[in-house]
Amino acid sequence: MSNVVIAIPLFMLMIIVALLPLLIGVYVYRDAKRRGMNAALWTLIAILAPSLIGFIIYLLVRGNYSNLKCPRCAATVTEQYVVCPKCGAKLKPSCPNCSAPVEPDWTVCPKCAQPLPTVQEDIVTPVQPKDKTLWKILAAIIIVPVVLLLVLGLSFSAASGGGSSSLREVSFDEYYADQELPESTKEYVRNWLGEINPRTDHVYALRYTY
Repeated sequence: MSNVVIAIPLFMLMIIVALLPLLIGVYVYRDAKRRGMNAALWTLIAILAPSLIGFIIYLLVRGNYSNLKCPRCAATVTEQYVVCPKCGAKLKPSCPNCSAPVEPDWTVCPKCAQPLPTVQEDIVTPVQPKDKTLWKILAAIIIVPVVLLLVLGLSFSAASGGGSSSLREVSFDEYYADQELPESTKEYVRNWLGEINPRTDHVYALRYTY
């Protein structure tokens, strides 16, 4: 029973360790493809690099690639896009004179010095999808192994403490009843025990050959 208790957490830990690279690979491939990166290359780097180094490098590099989406057609756009190249939705304010991109709080176009209107209509702001999968992966990397190690430690403790031992006093005849010894040897030991006058605070040893 104790072996089963220990084997279950170990089996679960092995499953997590085996599935984690697959989960990371699927996530990196989809995220890199969505950002316009080399999805196959980054997937191999994230999976094959030891100790999650490839995955960490990918998370650092991907910040240079846009993850913004057009709110109308969900096409990938960047912060520099004035309009969506797929559906034509206006993503940023622009100068009505030279069409240069401007910021909402600017009053004059820095390119042509044209006064800018206070409000520009029909502008849809790009959105950034929530990355819930990344948090799930981080939870699997950090929380799950810790929990499984705790369970494994408790299992070892239960297995080591589950056994019981007991001591009981037996007589000479009871002890030697199942011993395959010559009767002369048993008689010698019996005589020896009778001669030593044993005390409870002493330890006695008898060595004999047979």
